[in-house]
Amino acid sequence: MQDVTYKKIEDVLLEDHADKFEDKRFLFGLFGSIVKKTTQEKVIYSYRYFQCDAAELISHVQDLNFEGIASLPYAYDENNEVGTSSVCLDLRYLKSGEMVAVQVQQYIDSCPTMTTEAKILFENDSKSVIDIIKNNIDFTSEE
Repeated sequence: MQDVTYKKIEDVLLEDHADKFEDKRFLFGLFGSIVKKTTQEKVIYSYRYFQCDAAELISHVQDLNFEGIASLPYAYDENNEVGTSSVCLDLRYLKSGEMVAVQVQQYIDSCPTMTTEAKILFENDSKSVIDIIKNNIDFTSEE
């Protein structure tokens, strides 16, 4: 049996994560349970499946090209309702627009795998894209 080292969440949040890809993916997974203390806003989790090559979505996310993301074909099922695929864009945001985070998720061998670092925007940067996102990309939200 392999030894496992556990960290307290307080210790993880205090660490410098500038070059730790694995920890960034871990932290992004925690955003759904984070509440901004000053406003008591809960971070909202949304996602959208796309019917395209993952490289296309990854390219747009890396460039923070939300119009490009909106132009990609969505995944629909046989009833022309929101469907699933192996390519997904995860979105986390505050309703106030003070924080927006996006990350590409791919299903590899049926396992959800974060394949890019989380792109996180704050304050003015996030407020400038939140309207583009809300008005142009049809996300499924879980509040």
